[in-house]
Amino acid sequence: MLERTIDKLLLASRWILAPIYLGMSLALFALAIKFFPAAYHLPPPIFAIADAEMVLTVSAMIDRVLVASLVVMMMFAGYKNVVSRIDIGDEDQRLSWLDRVAFSSHREH
Repeated sequence: MLERTIDKLLLASRWILAPIYLGMSLALFALAIKFFPAAYHLPPPIFAIADAEMVLTVSAMIDRVLVASLVVMMMFAGYKNVVSRIDIGDEDQRLSWLDRVAFSSHREH
């Protein structure tokens, strides 16, 4: 009886992560806010800035894109693998990579 109650409580506690995964979308929004001004201000001085500064600017933009991609992967894969199955109903919106991302190498057959 006690063990079953603890099992149910532990299983239900995974929903604590749901608002955290949702909050990661705010981090994604913050990255977009930082990315677009850098992209907007890059073209005008392109011939006036030094090569090293150009490389640093582009590298910073690439870093933001990579971090944003990681945030998206963690949001969806973490939510799907830990909290709940994602069922949006529309096959056109389905993320094909989502079924291949798992937190373990063990596959269920």
